[in-house]
Amino acid sequence: MLDENFVTTAYNSMERGFPEFRKRKKRLAGRSILKNFLYIFKVKLVRTDARTFLLHPKPEIKKIFSDAIDLDINKSSYLKIALFYVQLGYIAPSIGVRVWAARKGYEYLQCYFKSGNITILNCGPSILSPFLAKLCEDKNDNSKYYIIQHGLYQLDYKPYEFEFRVKASRSIVWSDFLAQNYISLGMLPEKVHVLPTYLFKEIKNLNTSNKVLIVGESLNKIDTDFDREYGEKVLQMVQYLKKNTMYNEFVFKKHPRALPSAQFDAALENNDVLFTNRINLKDYGLVIGAVSTLMIEAMAEGCRVLQLSLEKFSAIEVGNYSLYTSAENIQDVKEIKEKIDILNNLDKNYIKREYLRIDKDFEDCYKRLVS
Repeated sequence: MLDENFVTTAYNSMERGFPEFRKRKKRLAGRSILKNFLYIFKVKLVRTDARTFLLHPKPEIKKIFSDAIDLDINKSSYLKIALFYVQLGYIAPSIGVRVWAARKGYEYLQCYFKSGNITILNCGPSILSPFLAKLCEDKNDNSKYYIIQHGLYQLDYKPYEFEFRVKASRSIVWSDFLAQNYISLGMLPEKVHVLPTYLFKEIKNLNTSNKVLIVGESLNKIDTDFDREYGEKVLQMVQYLKKNTMYNEFVFKKHPRALPSAQFDAALENNDVLFTNRINLKDYGLVIGAVSTLMIEAMAEGCRVLQLSLEKFSAIEVGNYSLYTSAENIQDVKEIKEKIDILNNLDKNYIKREYLRIDKDFEDCYKRLVS
């Protein structure tokens, strides 16, 4: 049975320590509850005897584990009802109601899985994640819950609390440095596995395009001062590049979860920066950003990368990509000529293996671990 401590920890993991996340996630949970309220009273419950499951799978993982069952709430009555009660507990103001609802949802999860020795591969965040991990532990067999790195993380990334506490949980990361960070935070070494990323298989040759991509960040939802400093530095880069380099077309990709910033957008437009919702990284010769790990993906696609270091913004620790990759980190606008010259003289991008494992045969690595 779930105790109050586990339920509180499970729900707190949704918020990652930011009150802004709590408001947004509770609002989304409330909408989902209203949407599914009538559904739970008129569905036929169907169990499964499958043994391998995917939660929020990425296409690459679905391809590797093509026979696995997708834990899609829209395809399972048990999962949808479980989600209803778990979300009800999340928004409930009373701890008593929270625990009751969480336990009710957990019971439906337990009923859904008929077989023992199951394996669940979690490829993205979900409110059900800690409960599914606990379910694997409570089966008291060889059931495993793998939470797979689903994006490029900063090296000080903190795993969810349940990854430490639940014995059946295993964490798959793409970096030796990241694994060391997990262990330094208290995770048992045998619970951490380092596998290659599935985002790309190799680092491509450098692009020759004269287009520049400016990466939008979402950090203004954590610190409203972020846009001010980032905007100032971006415009300094744009103005220099226009006058002194071959780069003559500038495109801004706004982060989908960033808060609106009319002043920042207007400043870009006034400097002839175009806006786009979709990008193909191979179309760009240079990528500029501050925090986004899209810059790492850009290097794999053959883009030169210029990372802006922000002095005033201190809401989170930001890794210096130049320590482990061919990206150049710029502290002051006075360094721009030196940094651009270095990037222009690159033969090929590189990413150190300890920082990010890249392997053409990454599919086999995942199959061997789970087999």
